[in-house]
Amino acid sequence: MDKEQYVTYKVAQLLKEKGLPQSTSICNVVYKPNGKISFNAKSFINPHYFFKDCYIFAPTQQMAMRWLREEHGIDIIPVIQHRWRYSQESPFKEYSCRVYDSDGNIVMSATKWYSRYERTVEAALEYVLKNLI
Repeated sequence: MDKEQYVTYKVAQLLKEKGLPQSTSICNVVYKPNGKISFNAKSFINPHYFFKDCYIFAPTQQMAMRWLREEHGIDIIPVIQHRWRYSQESPFKEYSCRVYDSDGNIVMSATKWYSRYERTVEAALEYVLKNLI
């Protein structure tokens, strides 16, 4: 089983722009100014130094989805489909995504399918942050 997936640098930048709180009390993982991830922000960030312009917090995908749901009323729901390969007769999983507003209306339904759940969520997060907030 994989560890929980952190958002990519690109999505972390969008989350920061859209108002995700930048605080070690929420997340201890950050992207450094060079785009590399650090898993222990508290160990090298001086709390007296105002670093929000230098570092970007990297929440997990689930944390980002929860923030969107609680702060903006937007739900991202990955959908698992079983599809058939043309060369084999065994089904395999593919994922797409639907995004719902606070009234339960579908505001986005992915037309692209992904073989990994995490890639599907990442694409939906990017779409929501660029187009709906």
